[in-house]
Amino acid sequence: MNFNLSGFLNVFKLAAKPSLCLPHATVSTFSDLPSPLDRAFEAQGEKCNIKAVVLDKDDCFAYPDTNEIYPAYNERFQQLRKEYPGHRLLIVSNTAGATTYDRDGRLAKELEMATGVSVLAHRVKKPGCKDEIMSHFKNHPETGVVHPSEIVVIGDRLMTDMMLANIMGSWGIWIKDGVKPMNQKSIQRANTTSKDGTMPVALIIGVGAAVGSVSAQTFAAAGYKVAVASRTQRLDPSKFPFFEFDAAEPAQVPVLFEKVRKEVGIPDVVIYNEYLAYASSPIGRSEVFDIDTVEGFQKRMNVNAISPTIAANEAVKGFLDLESQGKLGSGGATYIFTGNFLNVKPLSGFLTLGVGKVTTAYTVEYLATHGYNDKPFSFYYVDERESNGRPMYKGVNGDAHAKVFLELAQDSKQRPWQYTFSKDNGYAVFSEDSA
Repeated sequence: MNFNLSGFLNVFKLAAKPSLCLPHATVSTFSDLPSPLDRAFEAQGEKCNIKAVVLDKDDCFAYPDTNEIYPAYNERFQQLRKEYPGHRLLIVSNTAGATTYDRDGRLAKELEMATGVSVLAHRVKKPGCKDEIMSHFKNHPETGVVHPSEIVVIGDRLMTDMMLANIMGSWGIWIKDGVKPMNQKSIQRANTTSKDGTMPVALIIGVGAAVGSVSAQTFAAAGYKVAVASRTQRLDPSKFPFFEFDAAEPAQVPVLFEKVRKEVGIPDVVIYNEYLAYASSPIGRSEVFDIDTVEGFQKRMNVNAISPTIAANEAVKGFLDLESQGKLGSGGATYIFTGNFLNVKPLSGFLTLGVGKVTTAYTVEYLATHGYNDKPFSFYYVDERESNGRPMYKGVNGDAHAKVFLELAQDSKQRPWQYTFSKDNGYAVFSEDSA
């Protein structure tokens, strides 16, 4: 049990002075932190000279109980490290580094290894550890900190982080939504634990540098065991169990699922992210249209249509087993296919890829509308667009895909099977003319 005596005792201070838990500035998420941080207080007409940062961990820049920086926040995190180098940036957590909880300091060391940032070892938990924080900066005079007013505290908890800032006489920036919006935090934790208390499993088939890799890291940060399958290994196999797999060989699909079942567990979430394109020649007036060779066409159909359909079949077998064993979490089970606009509008030069996308879109629609309406199973064809509905011809956003995938995986109810979205606006319905 991680009891917070400091928090309990400071409740009496809060009763006498409720303003102690109010932030000086508020942002939605970690990525919204201004640069430099002094700008956060300009709206109130306040002038400050921030020399150091005290940073919370859980639900601030990482999911609770994990050390990995949430992928969408990594860029801002690394920027913050440059703005406040060395001991000017300090993580103060009520788990890692709190000696009443992290008795041997193992969690603090792991967090320092994962982030490259110092973690404070403190006996008193937030909001009562001001003396230990000031001792840290006193012991590191190179930070230039001589007064608490030169420190900003950043965190998602009013009763600990913001109260700490006010008790110290420092500045406080409240991360209002955190890694997960406030109104979804309880849902988040429920959805990442099955009824028997085990971690859910996500299988990602096709792990490229953008969508696949970021999705794997995002699901892991959210509390999933993540297995990855592709022809080449991109991620650390100690964190992401790797299964060599060639989607051009459909017979490998059942074998893959059986291996994942035995070595990792039955997948609650399956994301099929493989594709194989062929840029065919434009059709001339007196020419036969180009499909490459028969063997080439078959290979592309295997990757883009046959293997994903078999993967959906294997996924559902697992979903039914999880349900019968009482192991489904409140988010149910989800199959996601990474699609594009070709199932609604042809594009010159992309006949074989389009045939594959249309075929798999039919599979997804069939399962979503005629298959398992009485069960907490969901099926999606996910298509990223520009904000105006135009196709994403280049620059597919890995972070945006990962965010959508996780959101869909944590909803037990079927949303629109053809899930078109844009990075800035989320789900939206676009006309075929916009594609």
